[in-house]
Amino acid sequence: MVEAQLALGHVTEALRFLERGRGREMLDLLERSGIDPVHRAEENAQREGDAAALARVAEVRRAVAE
Repeated sequence: MVEAQLALGHVTEALRFLERGRGREMLDLLERSGIDPVHRAEENAQREGDAAALARVAEVRRAVAE
């Protein structure tokens, strides 16, 4: 799809497809590794007493749930 968009002269759209693919690869890697980065961030924020980070974690959890 990236090559097709480039062939059509749609550079911005090609970059969007490229980044989407890279994001998907990262999510797949995290899933296979068993690492839960949101949970780890939450643990770190709790340990450090970082209310702003805890609020951000809650925001991310809500966004993922949608």
